[in-house]
Amino acid sequence: MCSKSTEVKWMIESSTVLATMICSCFSVVVAANKAIHSSLHEKMKTRGIHTEVIYNLSPSHNISESLKNFGIQDTDTNLLLICIYEKGVGNKVESYVNEVDGTQCQMEELQSFTDVNALKQLYKVTEEELKIGALSDAIVCRIATKDAS
Repeated sequence: MCSKSTEVKWMIESSTVLATMICSCFSVVVAANKAIHSSLHEKMKTRGIHTEVIYNLSPSHNISESLKNFGIQDTDTNLLLICIYEKGVGNKVESYVNEVDGTQCQMEELQSFTDVNALKQLYKVTEEELKIGALSDAIVCRIATKDAS
């Protein structure tokens, strides 16, 4: 995770999302797992695995809307890089970190960047739902069941 004056110098093979729109590491893992599963079974809704992760994070079935809600702008300062790579091909994360001008944060700090109200509105989480479970539980449930028929 990167914070403050982050500037990506050139294209990095990752899903780069707004840290403010992520409430837990587990939601990212679930979205990434769904993307990998869709890729392996040739059932992706998008053209690339990194875009598929962003699509899976979103409650919307509209790819453009998913990218709008979770994608980054030039002015955004709190970013999360989600890297997916094949075992044995090599971990490119180290080289990616060198390409970002900013401060790397620990994943435990992720929740300090979360915009809780924006997430409640986007995922349509009610106060009654929050009485019986956490916001992260509600979001993970929505991510996991998004394409269930």
